[in-house]
Amino acid sequence: MIQRDLINIELLEYNEGQIPGVPENPRFIKDEEYAYLLDSIREDPDYIEAREVIVFPFKGKYVAIGGNQRLRGCKELGYTVIPCKLLPPDTPAAKLKRWAIKDNGSYGQNDWDALGNDWDDLPLKAWGLAVPFGWGEDTQEEEAEQKPMFGPPTMKIEFETELQLKEARTEIEELFRGRIAVTIK
Repeated sequence: MIQRDLINIELLEYNEGQIPGVPENPRFIKDEEYAYLLDSIREDPDYIEAREVIVFPFKGKYVAIGGNQRLRGCKELGYTVIPCKLLPPDTPAAKLKRWAIKDNGSYGQNDWDALGNDWDDLPLKAWGLAVPFGWGEDTQEEEAEQKPMFGPPTMKIEFETELQLKEARTEIEELFRGRIAVTIK
């Protein structure tokens, strides 16, 4: 059974691959996005109450399975305790791996027209939404003159082999780090 508890931050560790069968957390955050995360925690500290760090007990400490970046931000901001969901000690490594990925997953797609028309007055990028290239870069004067076009841009690229296609997709995804969706038809 999963329990909830406030855990002393000194007992919390990032997932660095220390649990047998569970690789290091594959997600990272840096620079501008990390600054946004810190601002987000400052702005809504009670969000951590609603979205606890998921932890696994290991060698007298707790390893973050979900919420490594929130944990990092809370540590930097001087938190002494944070709410956590405690996974049972008998949770199999295969389940820990699944949950680590699922915690960072994002099902579905955004309706960019709705976001552009109904949510455009909000700092979506600062709140962690992977917005399309150029979103929010217009000045207020330019926005008053013209509404930006929303919707994902498309590009057609043809490859001779399946391997070339897969390699290109990987390079594009790494280059844009989630800011664009790569769809293969």
